[in-house]
Amino acid sequence: MGRKPSGSKLVEGIEGSDLAKARVGAVLDCLTGRKKIEEATEDLGIEQAMFFRMRSEALKAAVAALEPKPMGRPRKERTP
Repeated sequence: MGRKPSGSKLVEGIEGSDLAKARVGAVLDCLTGRKKIEEATEDLGIEQAMFFRMRSEALKAAVAALEPKPMGRPRKERTP
């Protein structure tokens, strides 16, 4: 079974402007199937092309933020 997708509710506690949170929330709602793209674009007052660009940028940023990074602190160079 599992939990139902939270979608835009996940954005509420995150720091950022109301507009940015509404945009991310709309993308999440569409990805989780809670809203159709037509509904999201109407709510945001944008065209579908803009929505697709926003979704692409959001997903690119998410992938970049979650790229694996080396564990621990970087090594300090020793001076002779």
